[in-house]
Amino acid sequence: MISHGRWLLVAAAILASIMLQPITPAIANGIGTVYVANEKAKSISVIDTNTNTAVEVVPLKQSPLSLAFSPDTHFVYVSHLNSNVISYLETAVEDVTATTKIGGQVGQLAVTSAGAWLLAPDPQQGSLRVIDTASRAELFAVPVGGHPNNVAATPDGNVAFVSDKDSGLITMVDLRKREVVSTLKAGGTNHYLAVSPTGQELLATSEDSNDLQLIDTTTGQLKRSIALGSASDAASFSPTGDLAYIPRHDKNEVSIVNLASGNVVGSISLPGQAAGLGITRDGKKGYVALHDKNMVAALDLSKNTVVAQIPVESGPTRIAVSPIQAKPRTVEMPAALPNTGGGPVPARPAW
Repeated sequence: MISHGRWLLVAAAILASIMLQPITPAIANGIGTVYVANEKAKSISVIDTNTNTAVEVVPLKQSPLSLAFSPDTHFVYVSHLNSNVISYLETAVEDVTATTKIGGQVGQLAVTSAGAWLLAPDPQQGSLRVIDTASRAELFAVPVGGHPNNVAATPDGNVAFVSDKDSGLITMVDLRKREVVSTLKAGGTNHYLAVSPTGQELLATSEDSNDLQLIDTTTGQLKRSIALGSASDAASFSPTGDLAYIPRHDKNEVSIVNLASGNVVGSISLPGQAAGLGITRDGKKGYVALHDKNMVAALDLSKNTVVAQIPVESGPTRIAVSPIQAKPRTVEMPAALPNTGGGPVPARPAW
């Protein structure tokens, strides 16, 4: 027979073990993970941000071009090279469970903040296509002309910006009215686009321009240019929007720009060529695809250093960081606990 005091200790230990049990990233609906598009391998690697290790590889039928997380982390939307297919990777099972074919081709993807719409520029037919994420059907398309390839949306989901891969034009689209608002000729071509967390500024980077273009999201007009050097992918912002992290493969580094002053205030040296970059929602960690090394560099942004080099499959290009990094585990209480109050003590189990 076990004593009443010992029974209390055993019950407390069982409860503690339940509360401390970790969530397995591969089955946690994308929470605390990073997804990496491996272009040459035709696959997606899944990285656990808690351990900085690759925990899963998802094979694809076509090479991935871009990745975009749904806000609830249940899906990662995938576009493919030279294809009109959008794949829906369900994070609970780490597999593609549906596909949609639209238009002539699909470029880089973006998701509105509420997650209702998926934005897909069509470089073959010169339009921005808007997909309903629930039904996976195309809702409407806005003609923008040229060969649109990259897109970004303001946090309220009302406005999208689309860049043309050949002309250097950046088109502002009102998604509510489903019409073009304005166009801007920016320096360089094929601009990668990123909207600041405040929604007030759009940053356009290009591999064939030495200037970062800072654009007012209200007017769609250029606010100023920041001389830096060519970039290899879209900028990522700090949570407050005051800093921009720019991946640069010409120097194998990530440059850090203070957007208020326009000055480079730091850099992070990389052990390879930078491609896609993503930052966790709390701004503490960054992940950079190293295209020539088949690795992802994990960054400590408090120290601006590389803290891990994570092997992935061949040709990593784009990075998608989960919008949710941690979620409290639901604790299931035992059906009955020992009575520690003034009432009668229940019969103890005969262990």
